[in-house]
Amino acid sequence: TTIKTTTTFALLQSTTTTSHNNKVLSSSLEDFHNWADENKIIRSVAVCEYDGVGGGKGLIATRDLKPGEIILSVPRSLTIQYDDDDYNNYHDDANNAEQNKKDWAGNFASKLCKLQNKVAEEEATTTTTNYTGMDGKVYSCNFPSSSPSALLKTYFDYGMPREGPYLPRDWTKDELSQLQDEDIIQLATLDAKWRDKQYQKFVDTNDETFTCITKEDYNRALGLVTSRSLELNSNNKDRRMLVPFLDNANHASKEDGGGSYSIGSTCVALFCGNKGVKEGDEVCLNYGHRKPEEFLLYYGFVPTNCGQGGKD
Repeated sequence: TTIKTTTTFALLQSTTTTSHNNKVLSSSLEDFHNWADENKIIRSVAVCEYDGVGGGKGLIATRDLKPGEIILSVPRSLTIQYDDDDYNNYHDDANNAEQNKKDWAGNFASKLCKLQNKVAEEEATTTTTNYTGMDGKVYSCNFPSSSPSALLKTYFDYGMPREGPYLPRDWTKDELSQLQDEDIIQLATLDAKWRDKQYQKFVDTNDETFTCITKEDYNRALGLVTSRSLELNSNNKDRRMLVPFLDNANHASKEDGGGSYSIGSTCVALFCGNKGVKEGDEVCLNYGHRKPEEFLLYYGFVPTNCGQGGKD
């Protein structure tokens, strides 16, 4: 399937891209950057929020960056990872392994929702300890619970992208009709049915512990893992991961200075693109070669230099 008309292509670009002008470093992001320091995230970038139409987050350079240099290094212990074993280890449907492989995004979204729910529950759990003060009186002190998932609380609260992208599967019929392309509309409609099926599978395969996770929560998680996770093929297994900081990088093609990433055994690194970046300017990641309709369906936008037929 390809986008057929220049009119449709221009419409997609004008309605789904955002002009980023005003970069804001909020107090909540300061908390996130402090968390990054504590957890040994080495970086020459900062997460910023964009003030104005579209909002959202991005990365900016905290110094002048040279082409090809490592500008971000995130320990893999801080990433949220998913591979097919995550699903197969907890479900008795090995015969559907191939379908589960195709449904990786839905399964990853389920894992993310459950992990976020676990972190929220642990936040509410405290341990009360009595101690005797220097004045001889007995006092009670509440200590929050500590666990590996609690380490991710600040990331969940402040560091993750604010929302998943507004994808065509979420559009109204009137919005879809503006595309003037029946093939794209059909793909978006099928994608919406797939999304609903994934949520129903989540409901059917989990007990009442997770009834607090709404369809909106699940769809947000699905949008995030679809558009923001990195892919690694290792030992013939496809693995995806969400990486703090890196998951806020917006797209730019290689020609426009978009950077690249490398997943090592202990960390995930971001390399500066071939044009370098001045201090205070946006740092982008090249999302890879995609056709215009693929960018639209899975990322919610079409790059301005993504020509028909798909060179980005």
